[in-house]
Amino acid sequence: LLARNLGIPVNSLQAALDVAFNGPERAIDIGLATFDDGQERVFVVMAGVGLDADIMALTNDNLKKKVGSFAYVISGVRAVFHRGFKATLTVDGTRQQKRHSRMILACNCGSVMGNIGLATHAAPDDGVLEALLMRPRGITGWTVVLLDLATRHRKGNSAMLQWPGK
Repeated sequence: LLARNLGIPVNSLQAALDVAFNGPERAIDIGLATFDDGQERVFVVMAGVGLDADIMALTNDNLKKKVGSFAYVISGVRAVFHRGFKATLTVDGTRQQKRHSRMILACNCGSVMGNIGLATHAAPDDGVLEALLMRPRGITGWTVVLLDLATRHRKGNSAMLQWPGK
């Protein structure tokens, strides 16, 4: 995911090595997440709770070897039926209202597999992360989220909220 977000070729080792050794130097942001267990974890793409974590936990490694990234789609369909959680998000000292959530992400990069744009303003080298809170309700809410992801449109969508912050 990081290579794709940086524009590094992923289908050719030679092309990727050419970028690595002959391309321009580029500093990227690094995020630091502390979860309930108290351990700090470093991330360069994104860190999340809820749906994102459920998808990762439900993805079968053997299935991933057979069908590749499609294994995440299968896990996503299963995870969509999990219940959400209540969360209060604070970004740069500004506390947001408590909301029912399905997923919260801290994003340093905007795109995930299939070039799906989750955090539309995230850039790996701008010194800012994008906090993304997804809160669809019912079939209508999920339809709005899917349309939003397909069009990368965020204005007025209460099912996907996004804030920039350090």
